[in-house]
Order: sequence, then structure tokens, then C-alpha cells
Amino acid sequence: QLAEVQFAQGNGSRGKSLFTTYQYRSPPRVEMSHTILVNPENVVEVGMGHFAFPRFGAITVNVSHDVFRINHYVDFVQPEGSSRCDDCTLFDDSVGLEMEEWLRMSTQ
Repeated sequence: QLAEVQFAQGNGSRGKSLFTTYQYRSPPRVEMSHTILVNPENVVEVGMGHFAFPRFGAITVNVSHDVFRINHYVDFVQPEGSSRCDDCTLFDDSVGLEMEEWLRMSTQ
């Protein structure tokens, strides 16, 4: 089970891609799983992709957000100037420039 970290534009300027536009993040949402990675043979039911009911004896592992997380760009389809993330106040450019470079190299 993976935690979610929400990203929004905040007061930053618009970048070349969503990775350099939405660089203000929230604290990790660790109180509930956002996304699951499952072996289908070990799951009885999946509820809307955010949680699963494991079979008896199956192991469920919560992965630390420091190891692997879901970056959720919550304002990607929102009009500019509004946000669905009230606590996206932490500047985080750990992904932006590297992703733009990868995108540039992959389209050449």
C-alpha cells in the first residue's frame, strides 16, 4: 500500500511541464492507502483501486513514503488560481528538472 503526496502550483510560476509547474506539496497522506500494488491471486476484492481485501493468509505491506510514494497532481485539471490542496506549502523540486530532461531526451 502506497501513501499519497499531493502537489499543487502554489504561488510558483508555470513551468514547461506539470513536473515544474506543480512543485508545492502537502505532507504525506499516511492515514490511508492511496494506491495498491497487488498480486491478483492474493486478493478477494479491490475497491475503486484504493484499497483491497486480501485473501486469508496474504500479507499486506505498507511502504514508507520515503521509499515509494504516489505523487498526486491534484490541480492538474483545475482552473488557474484555484486549488484543491490547502496544505500544499512545502516546495519540492526533487522531480521537476529530471523529468523534463527525461521527456526532452525521449522525444529526440
